[in-house]
This record gives sequence, C-alpha cells and structure tokens, in this order.
Amino acid sequence: MVAQTVAELRTRMEKVQTGLRRRIRASSTGERALVGGSAAVLVALLFLPWMAAVCLGTCNGFDFGGNLDGVHGWGLLTLTGLLVVVGLWALRCYPDRVRMPKPPPQLARYPLAARVRPFLRDPLIYMAAGGLEVVGVVLFWFEYHGTVATFLDVSVRPSIGWFLALLGAAATTAGGCLLQRERS
Repeated sequence: MVAQTVAELRTRMEKVQTGLRRRIRASSTGERALVGGSAAVLVALLFLPWMAAVCLGTCNGFDFGGNLDGVHGWGLLTLTGLLVVVGLWALRCYPDRVRMPKPPPQLARYPLAARVRPFLRDPLIYMAAGGLEVVGVVLFWFEYHGTVATFLDVSVRPSIGWFLALLGAAATTAGGCLLQRERS
C-alpha cells in the first residue's frame, strides 16, 4: 500500500517536473525575469528580515537587537504590487483555470473606462506593479532606518531581505520592459 502510494507520488512529481521544464523552455526572457523577480520578492517578504537593529554598546544596561520583516508599513505596498503581478500572470497563463469576472454594467456608462482599457497592456501593468514594488521597498527603508533614539548606540541597517526585495522588484520591472519589447 505504501509502496504504491510512493510510486504514484513519484509519477505525479515527474509529470509536474516535465510540465515545468516544458513551460520554462517555452517562456521568453521577459517572462523568466518577471517570474524570477516575483519569486525573489515573495521569498524576501515572507521569510527574510528586511531591517536589523543591533546595539553596539551597553544600551543603558539593556540587551537590544532584532529584525523586522517586510510585511510592515510600506512593505505592504510591495506586497500589493506582488499580488498584482501574480494575479495578472496567473490570469494570462492559466485562462482555463482562472476566470475574470465580468465588469458590472454600470461601468459601461463611463466612456473613460472604455478609452483607457486598450492602452493598459500587460507589460505596462507589470512595469507599473514592479515600480510599485520598488517604491514600497525604498519607502520601507525611509520609514524604519532612523526610528531609534540618538542617545543610544544603536545601528539600524537594511538586511538581506531588503536587498533581495529591491533586486526582485527591479527584475520584475525589467521583465515587464522586456515583455513590451518582445511583444512589439
């Protein structure tokens, strides 16, 4: 029974790996940059610290130190940009599994919506969402880098997650740029 279940799991995993390899080979450079950048931002947001605070001296008798992850303050703006990228990518790559709801009939009364829609192509949305991610990362740094009292000998600096999120957001924006060049 267990051997049969393990064999079924291996077969399923081999099918998934084969499908992923095929999908990666068929994807363009822009799509790879987009997915890679989004994956980097996701890992940085959920698993890595963005800011580290360390006490360099005695700190008035207290031990002080800690980390702050990206799901605080302006990091939520980065999360919003990531959700836009992932949502649009899932909508375009898996149209049979992800369905877009029909727009409400009240929207038809506004001619501006009909005029704006043809100009909002996917690469532009990807670039805007990547830009939103970059702005969120930079504003996060501005928000938290100087919030410690100056009479304490405390160092607040960006950590590995912040740098990974910045690089991933830049890669997402570059992926949108590359997609626009590839599709035009």
